[in-house]
Amino acid sequence: MSEQGRKTVLVLGAGFTKAFFPKAPLVEDYYDLGEVKQKVQSLAHAQKILNAELAACGNEQREGKDKVNMERLMTRLHGGMPYDRDMDAEGQLRIPRVCLQQVLTGAIAFANPEHEIPAPFLDCAAGVLRSHADCITFNYDDFLDHALYERSVGPVYPERHCWWDPKGGYGFHCRGLSEGGVESRCSTRLLKLHGSLNWRVIRGASSPYPVDCYRHCSQWHPSASGFFGGHGALLELGLEPQPFVVPPVLTKGELLREPLLELLWSEAFRALARARLVIFVGYSFPPSDFAARFLFTEAIPDGCEIRVVNYAAEGDEQQKERLKAAYRQVFPGLEDEQFDFAGAENSPIWDDL
Repeated sequence: MSEQGRKTVLVLGAGFTKAFFPKAPLVEDYYDLGEVKQKVQSLAHAQKILNAELAACGNEQREGKDKVNMERLMTRLHGGMPYDRDMDAEGQLRIPRVCLQQVLTGAIAFANPEHEIPAPFLDCAAGVLRSHADCITFNYDDFLDHALYERSVGPVYPERHCWWDPKGGYGFHCRGLSEGGVESRCSTRLLKLHGSLNWRVIRGASSPYPVDCYRHCSQWHPSASGFFGGHGALLELGLEPQPFVVPPVLTKGELLREPLLELLWSEAFRALARARLVIFVGYSFPPSDFAARFLFTEAIPDGCEIRVVNYAAEGDEQQKERLKAAYRQVFPGLEDEQFDFAGAENSPIWDDL
């Protein structure tokens, strides 16, 4: 492929969102588990599992919230153990499993309850649109989606045909609640490899879900007008109540089971394979996420430039070295100058795109 045909690809992790929305939760963080605790009181096996996770995090609390590693706890509840059947645990574990997913999605929504996008975040979205970059993200939130759309409908770089819309910008045909408008050929794609809080499945559809079963339900998009009030209840009756997201577990069976995720991961592979520059922003490269590691090592071509943007406190050399080591396990040739520890909000990459 000619250099002219190559693109910039951004890989966005939880640290990207948290840089602009400080209340956004991390995998290991403080969560409101009050309802979960109440529901497992009469479920001895489930309660023991929850208590073991709380103990593993030192039974720490902050402002009435408990510290848990959501990935570790959800992996235990989803993956099961050989002896769970003897404990008659399947029914027991399903209750905290569903409740914890609601806790997680609720915590993400609480990070931006007024659906307001800060100006620096809009500037990032403008940089992405200006460069026609593709974005690959493991985040569930729709904050970047909102910002890309806001900068698209305004007078932003129209001469360069910069445009993003949820109907055509997710890498598949994702219809809204109302069918107005036509699918657009977006200059940027936002590939959400773990699903999204604003994706819902048509009620009654069975997993594995056909790709045309998904609808985007976004308060910031005209297709949702009336959905969150007035006659919107009629539209909501036709959708499953919970968003489509891949639980934060180490055994991600959904990646192979769901056709949509197969499509999105394939599109991510193709985007990385033709990239001239890949920028990781706020992504910690967790050693447990083997699926992501395989994607990056198998898709990113030799000669592709790689840059890393993350945050490390001034003078915290140990934190910087840990992050460098995590990346060099996957990309051994990375030099120190390829790392930027100023954080997503303060990095110059948005102007350089």
